[in-house]
Amino acid sequence: MIEKLLQYKNGYVKIRLISPKPERFLNLCSRQGILLSQIRPAGETWEMQISLKDFFRLKPVCKKTHSRIHVVKRWGLPFFFYRNKKRKAFFIGIFLCFALVIFLSQFVWRIQVEGNYYNTTQEILKFLEEKDVRHGIPKKEINCALISAMIREQFPDITWVSARLSGTNLSITIQENENPASSDSGQEEAPSSIVSNLEGTIVKMITRQGAPQVQAGDFCEKGDLLVLGRLDIKNDSQEVIRYDYVTSDADIYIRHTCSYYDSFPLSYEKKSFTGNEKSRPFFQIFSLRAEGGSRKKQYEKEDTVTQTRNLYLTENFVLPFSYGTIVQKEYVMEKVTYTEEEARKKAQENIQIYLEKLLDKGVEICQNNIEIQTDGSFCTAKGTLQVIEKAGYSVPVEKMEIPDT
Repeated sequence: MIEKLLQYKNGYVKIRLISPKPERFLNLCSRQGILLSQIRPAGETWEMQISLKDFFRLKPVCKKTHSRIHVVKRWGLPFFFYRNKKRKAFFIGIFLCFALVIFLSQFVWRIQVEGNYYNTTQEILKFLEEKDVRHGIPKKEINCALISAMIREQFPDITWVSARLSGTNLSITIQENENPASSDSGQEEAPSSIVSNLEGTIVKMITRQGAPQVQAGDFCEKGDLLVLGRLDIKNDSQEVIRYDYVTSDADIYIRHTCSYYDSFPLSYEKKSFTGNEKSRPFFQIFSLRAEGGSRKKQYEKEDTVTQTRNLYLTENFVLPFSYGTIVQKEYVMEKVTYTEEEARKKAQENIQIYLEKLLDKGVEICQNNIEIQTDGSFCTAKGTLQVIEKAGYSVPVEKMEIPDT
């Protein structure tokens, strides 16, 4: 493969040898270091391939052997340039194209954020833009270690950041604390107690710090003290000699009843697309966009959909060029009425969405007492749920004076 590329770069030709003494011609070429290949007879003549450089050394050999040479075919860059010597604009365009690609490769045209859940990509990109890390920034100004440090400092719930530059793509991978509320646990906290924010029966209680005031099976109301952040230190006579104040820490699960209510009308309006649509192309360079067609509103009621495609040289070499189409779709509003079956299905879907939100918060659902009813105008879902969820919130602990002994 490399040999063929070198041949193409230097140029080579296929020749036809007409000679009374072809053996002598070949011997003289060999003696003078002229390389011949693909030698084969062609009737009373011989055909062979030779490099362009060696071709110009054949004249003395031809004179000595009374031979004649005809060029059958030519290959290589020298012949390509010779054939296109009048097409200067073509070669200038190729050169400028390569120069532009090399120039654009010195900038970052894409910033990817991966692994984020609590912090949105828009928030992180906006912060980076405030720190002058934006699309179009020169790659030489990118400091991956500094970017990682800035993100960790700005977003305390992000525990790990990796910034990597690949081609024209800046990839930022992050890991967030699964429990953001505990991210400041290293700081010294004020003494506190835990009180109930729910009314129900305690089903499970694990106390890590503080003095528990209730136990599993007890019924509590909102505001009841669950864990006291004050420890009584007693002597051998069981007399209180001092108080130690701590930050209460406990997992308390309460079974309680929560209400559910959802109602929606059976008649509603929805968009119905007519099938009429008009599209126009656009091409964007950096932040400049050129659009074809008219930008005016085409229909009385319409939705606009923009489809954008980026241009890539490679997977990681994103060019600052994009193109696509802008489609304007006409629609009309239609009045639709749910059937009883459809209404119940929608109500059930709403209930399922609500239950899934509870499960995402770690709530355990024990009993579902929700009923669905329709009255001709509305569909109503109402009832109660028996759930078990983590309860309690911190309040400052009341400090007491040390008793006299």
